[in-house]
Formats: sequence, C-alpha cells, structure tokens
Amino acid sequence: MSAYSWQALDQQGKTQKGIAQADSARQLRQQLRDKGLTPLDVTTVVDDNRQIKGRRLSLPASELVLILRQLATLTQASLPLEEALATVSEQSERPASKELLAAIRSSVLEGRSLASSMSDFPRQFPNWLVSSVDAGERSGQLDAVLERLADHAEQRLSITRRLGMTLIYPVVVTVVAIIVVVAMMIVVVPKVTAVFVQSGDELPMLTRMLMGVSEFLNNYGIYFLLALLGLGFLLYRAWNTPAARQRIQGVFLRLPLLGRFIRSVNTSRFTRTLSLLVTSAVPLAEALPVAVRSMPNDALRQQLAGITRSVIEGSPLGRAMRNSEAFPPLVLRLVDVGESSGQLDNMLSRAADTQEENLTALSEALVGLLQPALILLVGGFVLMIVLAVMLPILSFNQLIA
Repeated sequence: MSAYSWQALDQQGKTQKGIAQADSARQLRQQLRDKGLTPLDVTTVVDDNRQIKGRRLSLPASELVLILRQLATLTQASLPLEEALATVSEQSERPASKELLAAIRSSVLEGRSLASSMSDFPRQFPNWLVSSVDAGERSGQLDAVLERLADHAEQRLSITRRLGMTLIYPVVVTVVAIIVVVAMMIVVVPKVTAVFVQSGDELPMLTRMLMGVSEFLNNYGIYFLLALLGLGFLLYRAWNTPAARQRIQGVFLRLPLLGRFIRSVNTSRFTRTLSLLVTSAVPLAEALPVAVRSMPNDALRQQLAGITRSVIEGSPLGRAMRNSEAFPPLVLRLVDVGESSGQLDNMLSRAADTQEENLTALSEALVGLLQPALILLVGGFVLMIVLAVMLPILSFNQLIA
C-alpha cells in the first residue's frame, strides 16, 4: 500500500485535495468515484528513490515537537503504529506534514521499521532522532523514547527561540542605524554643506572629510553596494565549502567572548544529544558519532573526530573528551562521576543543563555588551556629523563678531 496525493472535483465543481493510502492509483480513483468525486490527478507521494516527489518538504521544529508528542501519546495508548501515524497525519494542518507522514506510514505498511522509514528523510529527521527511535523499537520502549525525544526537541526549540529573541534587538538597532546614517550622508549633508562651499572660506578638516564621504556615496554608492553584495556572495560560497567554513569557524572560536558562546552552544548540543541516546539504550560507540554530528561547528567536530575511536579502543569517555580539549572542566568532572557511578545518562543530562544555563548567561552578557556598544557607535557617528556641520557655523560667527 502506497501514499498518493490526489485532486478531484466535488459535485459543486470545487477542487478538493488530500492524501490517501491505496494499493494502486487505479484503486484510489475508484474510491474517489465511490465518494462522488471526479478524479483530476493522482500521484504517488514518494518516488522510486524514497524521496518526496515534486518539492522539498520542510518540517519546522515546532511541528516536529508536535508530531513526536502526538506519536508518543498514541503509542502509549497501545494504538498500532500505522494507525497512530494515520491519526497524526489527519490532525496535521500543514499539507507538507501530511505528505511526509503519509510517506512514512506507507513505508511502515510495507514492513519497514519507523526508524528506517524516517531515515529516508534526513533533512526532516536528524540522525540523533532516528538512532533513538531505532533503539526504542529494538528495546520495545518506543513510547518512552518518543516522549523523551519530544522533550528534547522542545528544549532545543526553546533555546533557539530564546537566542533569537535575544539577538533581535541588536540586529534591528544595527540595521536602522546604518539606514539613518547613510540617508543623512546622501540626502542631508550635501544640502547643508552646499552653503559652506559657496562661502569660499576654508572649511575644517572634519567637515571636508564628511563632504568627501558624502560625495563618494552619492557618486559611487551603487557600486559600493554591488561590491558589498559580491563580497557577501563570495563569503556565502566560501561558507558552503567545508574546508573554508571550518577555517572561518575556527577563527570565531578564538574570539574572546564569542568563542565561549559558540563552545557553549556546541557542547550543550553534544551533551544533550548524547544523554538522550544513552538513555534510549543506544550503545556508546554508536551514540558518539551521532552526538558529534549534532554539533553545528565544523572546527569543534574536527577536534572530536577521534573520540569514538578512543572509546572503542577502551579509553573512558571522560578521558577521551578531555584529550579533545573542547569541553569545560565541569562537564568533564560530571562525565567522570557518571562513568564511575554507572549513571552516565543522568550525569550527561546534568552536564547539558549546566551548559544550557551557561549559554543563557553568555547570551545575556553578549547582549548586555552589544546594546551600549551599538548606542555609543551610533551616537559617535551622529556626533561627527553634527560637529562637521556646526564647526563652520561657529567659525562664521567668530568672523562676524
């Protein structure tokens, strides 16, 4: 049985759309006719390469949390997995989510596991989620694992939203300040300084500099903007190149406060993912590569490239993490305690909590520094413009006196 996307006309001539399961397209067309609908188009949701046909389907983090929470609730109620998937698909309001869940249910009906079906869509379901689902299916604790996955996804969403809200104010202030200063240099300054030029007197250095910048922006501003866009495009291309991106991210790690912030983001992601996988009964040798890949920074992932090999060769996890020099001392001590006490999953969870608290504190410190810095920077630009305009006026007043 496969998943099909269909369009049909009802008796009033209106177009209806939906997702349905059927053995063949012909059977689905007959089912639509039995309901009084005239089929217009019936296409499979998944192609021969196990990919969604026609377009890339996005799955927002909030939608992923909702899907995992609903699947956990339905499986805890002893509902068969294919029925749970069908129920979640029917309750979803986004057509993309409906198609995605229909494709997964189609794979499950073919006899594949839920983890294997999710692995066909790596953009929507990351490795840490698929590995945990696989462990839950093997251990017979899929409902508990789905509940933990929903909690984990919700925590990640909360952290992302909190960081986004923290950075909104500095970004808005920066953009507005740039627009205001450029507008003053292009529109206001030429009109004011034209009076000084007509007087024929020698102008102060600051005024001449301001007039030069204003003239440059008026004459070559469009070319300067195009150059900035070209530079941005080159940086974008470099960012999409793994080697260049790793070097750029390595430079960011060496910056004083920003480097600590980036390390906190990555280490909290690593410890939280590893805690989730270990709690879900995923073997440590399999969980470590997944946790490393969950880190967004390529330079830190390169530092942790040998951690899995060290653990497989018999090295304790705490020692392997210490050799990488990527983790703060508190995380390393918690991991050591967890290994010696047999409660590694709990200690990893506590380490993740401490790193997330540290991340919150660092984000607040960054914003606390950015806000006055931006205010001083904007105030400095405005002060320079005001002084450049006022100095010639004061000189004229002294001459008249």
